[in-house]
Amino acid sequence: QAHKPEQEGEHLCRELVTAAMGGAAAEAVPRGQGQAMLSQGGGCAGSMDEEKKPKQNNQNEDAEDQRRHCLSIMQGAAVSAATYGAVLAATGSAQATEDIVDLAHSAYTSSVAARGMATLETHPRHLVALPAAAAAGDGRVVRMFCHSEGYFLADACLIA
Repeated sequence: QAHKPEQEGEHLCRELVTAAMGGAAAEAVPRGQGQAMLSQGGGCAGSMDEEKKPKQNNQNEDAEDQRRHCLSIMQGAAVSAATYGAVLAATGSAQATEDIVDLAHSAYTSSVAARGMATLETHPRHLVALPAAAAAGDGRVVRMFCHSEGYFLADACLIA
């Protein structure tokens, strides 16, 4: 049975995430849980005083979020590799290329983070929290983290 490119990408992404977690099972964060984790101090475990009943999420939505995350990671890796190649061709210097690509990555992530900070909302339990749209599985902050993971993946491949 032939795999679709999306399935191969998801498989590769799951393998990379599993390897990065030291062999632990990689589970996608359910849709909408990013906001809850951020507003409760971060981390996958969340807070001890979360709701007693676990929320039931649509498995199709979770799978779609995971697919989008994997595609965003692959996009980040592809853009990083293409940028590295173009800058290397233009400069002829591996060190200058590394510095320019690192600076571009820093500028991108810092601008998304600053934009996120500008939209912080007051929170009844915590001082501030990202708006739900920014912290959602398909929000700009999550996409930035996925793109950044792709950048670090491409960087690791370059080093290896």
